[in-house]
Amino acid sequence: MTYDANRIAIQNHVISNWTTTPIIHDSAEAATHQDEWVRLRFADLRSDQASIGGAAVKYRHFGILIIEIYVTEQSGSGKATRYGDTLAALFRGETVGDALFRAPVVRQIGRDEGWYRVNVEIPFQRDECF
Repeated sequence: MTYDANRIAIQNHVISNWTTTPIIHDSAEAATHQDEWVRLRFADLRSDQASIGGAAVKYRHFGILIIEIYVTEQSGSGKATRYGDTLAALFRGETVGDALFRAPVVRQIGRDEGWYRVNVEIPFQRDECF
């Protein structure tokens, strides 16, 4: 499965399982939202060759799915952290597309341009053969 196909599978997994807040595209501006919302981001870490020889060579790609959770500043950390726990559970130990997800971290970011923000950071790996 290609990088883009995996990205779409992961986005669809969130869309299918998260109805609590709107999910916005990673390039959308925060100012366009009046209420709480989440944004998905993908960070690529590295790629390694995972096999030698054979008809196809396997490459292992490592990355982090970052789910940014935004609630109003008045809501405080409790609500955003609860959302983070729920979103973390959607991926903990799961395989989505070709991506195997590891242990998530719910990280308090704090105030961010009028919002209170918590990130869920979930490392993953996926294999691809060429």
